[in-house]
Amino acid sequence: MKTSIDSLKLAVSWKGSQVPGAKFTVKDTADPYPESECISVPIYYNADRDKTVTCFNMPCGGNQSRWTQCGAALFLKSQ
Repeated sequence: MKTSIDSLKLAVSWKGSQVPGAKFTVKDTADPYPESECISVPIYYNADRDKTVTCFNMPCGGNQSRWTQCGAALFLKSQ
């Protein structure tokens, strides 16, 4: 994929997102998805990507390299 990031189009935008059904467990509990099927996704404060808030493992169906190459990330605040 030899395309500059400036020429890409945003395909999805979430607003007012909540996490219904989220489950908070103790650290010793096994992860719900195998590590081989997840990617660590950064959550940035805004689309400038200059302030990382945290990262979390998101299931990706085993396509880690594809998600990494596309620069998958989530943002708390839209511009």
